Amino acid sequence: MTAFLLALASLFPIMNPFAALPVFGELTADMERGARNRTALTAALAVLAILVVSTLGGRFLLQGLGVSLPALQIAGGIVVGLTAIGMVTGRAAQLHPEEKQDSATRSSVGVVPMAMPLIAGPGAISVVIAAAGKAAGDWIAIGAICLAALVMSALVYLVLRFGEVLLARLGATGLGVLTRIFGLVILAIAVELVTDGLGTLFPVLDRSTGS
Repeated sequence: MTAFLLALASLFPIMNPFAALPVFGELTADMERGARNRTALTAALAVLAILVVSTLGGRFLLQGLGVSLPALQIAGGIVVGLTAIGMVTGRAAQLHPEEKQDSATRSSVGVVPMAMPLIAGPGAISVVIAAAGKAAGDWIAIGAICLAALVMSALVYLVLRFGEVLLARLGATGLGVLTRIFGLVILAIAVELVTDGLGTLFPVLDRSTGS
């Protein structure tokens, strides 16, 4: 239960499907409601696949590449921190013009760019790999992380599915406030990732090992 709650608490602000609503609305503006709903489902399933594969196979990929878990925590913390700073300062998730043009030629935008990189991006992937790395050998904890991924995927579907209603209720101001609050939480998670990684690489910096 602890692993589930920790994973869910970390993934929820980092993935923040609410922040992806404007992009989803823009990419699906010309779609009929049925097609838009199918795209939301595709995005949710892709998010689930990305997170579960990262949870189960990320540690082995790191071992194959010779990358240590602390190094991933530090790198992931930096990426998550940069994302958080953008959210706090009001720079919402956006696509570059080249990405918009490429998305227009895809049969489904649910996988790219919605699932990856907007929702289940490098930050979320780093979090689940780091959590799975800490739980190495504890398959109950790893299963709990996968369960948290399932819950988040269901939330992604619901948010995108009823995005028009949510945007109407929240408004631009409400969405901005929510995004900034999530940004502060994400920044704290980023600091935790970096300090954990540095504490493992340089035990002298780990205050928990002190007397």
